[in-house]
Amino acid sequence: MQVDAELLLGRLALAAGDATEAERYIHDALGHLVAKGFTLTIPECLDILAAIATTQKSFQEAARLLGAAAGNRQRLGIVRFPPEPEYWTSIEHTTREALGPDGYHTAFTTSAALGTDEAV
Repeated sequence: MQVDAELLLGRLALAAGDATEAERYIHDALGHLVAKGFTLTIPECLDILAAIATTQKSFQEAARLLGAAAGNRQRLGIVRFPPEPEYWTSIEHTTREALGPDGYHTAFTTSAALGTDEAV
Protein backbone atom coordinates (compact mmCIF):
# COMPACT_ATOMS: atom_id res chain seq x y z
CA MET A 1 0.00 0.00 0.00
CA GLN A 2 2.89 2.32 0.68
CA VAL A 3 4.20 1.87 -2.87
CA ASP A 4 0.75 2.58 -4.30
CA ALA A 5 0.56 5.76 -2.25
CA GLU A 6 4.04 6.86 -3.37
CA LEU A 7 3.15 6.20 -7.02
CA LEU A 8 -0.04 8.21 -6.68
CA LEU A 9 1.73 11.07 -4.92
CA GLY A 10 4.45 11.00 -7.57
CA ARG A 11 1.94 11.18 -10.41
CA LEU A 12 0.04 13.97 -8.67
CA ALA A 13 3.25 15.93 -8.13
CA LEU A 14 4.16 15.47 -11.80
CA ALA A 15 0.68 16.63 -12.86
CA ALA A 16 1.12 19.69 -10.62
CA GLY A 17 4.43 20.47 -12.34
CA ASP A 18 6.71 19.51 -9.46
CA ALA A 19 9.11 17.10 -11.15
CA THR A 20 11.57 17.08 -8.24
CA GLU A 21 8.91 16.00 -5.76
CA ALA A 22 7.53 13.45 -8.25
CA GLU A 23 10.96 11.95 -8.75
CA ARG A 24 11.49 11.66 -5.00
CA TYR A 25 8.23 9.76 -4.53
CA ILE A 26 8.92 7.41 -7.43
CA HIS A 27 12.46 6.68 -6.26
CA ASP A 28 11.07 5.91 -2.79
CA ALA A 29 8.55 3.53 -4.38
CA LEU A 30 11.31 1.85 -6.40
CA GLY A 31 13.40 1.41 -3.28
CA HIS A 32 10.55 -0.35 -1.51
CA LEU A 33 9.82 -2.56 -4.52
CA VAL A 34 13.43 -3.62 -4.92
CA ALA A 35 13.85 -4.25 -1.19
CA LYS A 36 10.81 -6.55 -1.18
CA GLY A 37 11.53 -8.15 -4.57
CA PHE A 38 8.21 -7.00 -6.04
CA THR A 39 9.14 -6.64 -9.70
CA LEU A 40 5.68 -6.33 -11.24
CA THR A 41 5.35 -2.61 -10.44
CA ILE A 42 8.90 -1.64 -11.43
CA PRO A 43 7.98 -0.99 -15.09
CA GLU A 44 5.31 1.47 -13.97
CA CYS A 45 7.91 3.32 -11.89
CA LEU A 46 10.27 3.43 -14.86
CA ASP A 47 7.48 4.80 -17.09
CA ILE A 48 6.75 7.58 -14.60
CA LEU A 49 10.45 8.40 -14.32
CA ALA A 50 10.51 8.60 -18.14
CA ALA A 51 7.63 11.06 -18.04
CA ILE A 52 9.53 13.11 -15.46
CA ALA A 53 12.66 13.03 -17.63
CA THR A 54 10.61 14.20 -20.62
CA THR A 55 9.27 17.19 -18.67
CA GLN A 56 12.88 18.00 -17.72
CA LYS A 57 13.95 17.69 -21.37
CA SER A 58 16.26 14.76 -20.51
CA PHE A 59 15.16 12.90 -23.62
CA GLN A 60 18.03 10.39 -23.74
CA GLU A 61 17.21 9.33 -20.19
CA ALA A 62 13.49 9.21 -21.03
CA ALA A 63 14.10 6.90 -24.00
CA ARG A 64 16.28 4.60 -21.89
CA LEU A 65 13.67 4.46 -19.13
CA LEU A 66 10.86 3.78 -21.62
CA GLY A 67 12.93 0.99 -23.14
CA ALA A 68 13.75 -0.52 -19.76
CA ALA A 69 10.08 -0.40 -18.76
CA ALA A 70 8.97 -2.02 -22.01
CA GLY A 71 11.61 -4.74 -21.79
CA ASN A 72 10.67 -5.53 -18.20
CA ARG A 73 6.96 -5.65 -19.03
CA GLN A 74 7.70 -8.05 -21.86
CA ARG A 75 9.83 -10.34 -19.68
CA LEU A 76 7.23 -10.28 -16.89
CA GLY A 77 4.32 -10.80 -19.28
CA ILE A 78 2.41 -7.73 -18.15
CA VAL A 79 0.89 -4.69 -19.85
CA ARG A 80 1.26 -1.03 -18.98
CA PHE A 81 -1.09 -0.08 -16.18
CA PRO A 82 -2.84 2.23 -15.92
CA PRO A 83 -3.25 2.10 -19.68
CA GLU A 84 -3.75 5.81 -20.53
CA PRO A 85 -2.57 5.20 -24.10
CA GLU A 86 -2.82 8.83 -25.21
CA TYR A 87 -0.62 10.05 -22.37
CA TRP A 88 2.11 7.44 -22.92
CA THR A 89 1.96 7.91 -26.68
CA SER A 90 2.54 11.64 -26.17
CA ILE A 91 5.55 10.96 -23.90
CA GLU A 92 7.02 8.54 -26.44
CA HIS A 93 6.29 10.89 -29.35
CA THR A 94 7.86 13.90 -27.62
CA THR A 95 10.96 11.88 -26.75
CA ARG A 96 11.23 10.37 -30.24
CA GLU A 97 10.82 13.80 -31.83
CA ALA A 98 13.56 15.30 -29.64
CA LEU A 99 16.07 12.49 -30.27
CA GLY A 100 15.16 11.61 -33.82
CA PRO A 101 14.08 8.11 -34.84
CA ASP A 102 17.58 6.62 -34.78
CA GLY A 103 18.58 8.15 -31.44
CA TYR A 104 15.33 7.07 -29.83
CA HIS A 105 15.56 3.55 -31.24
CA THR A 106 19.14 3.09 -30.04
CA ALA A 107 18.45 4.30 -26.49
CA PHE A 108 15.15 2.43 -26.26
CA THR A 109 16.37 -0.94 -27.56
CA THR A 110 19.62 -0.89 -25.60
CA SER A 111 17.71 -0.41 -22.35
CA ALA A 112 14.93 -2.82 -23.31
CA ALA A 113 17.54 -5.58 -23.41
CA LEU A 114 18.53 -4.99 -19.76
CA GLY A 115 17.18 -7.12 -16.95
CA THR A 116 15.13 -5.71 -14.08
CA ASP A 117 18.15 -5.52 -11.78
CA GLU A 118 20.21 -3.70 -14.40
CA ALA A 119 17.44 -1.24 -15.28
CA VAL A 120 16.91 -0.15 -11.69
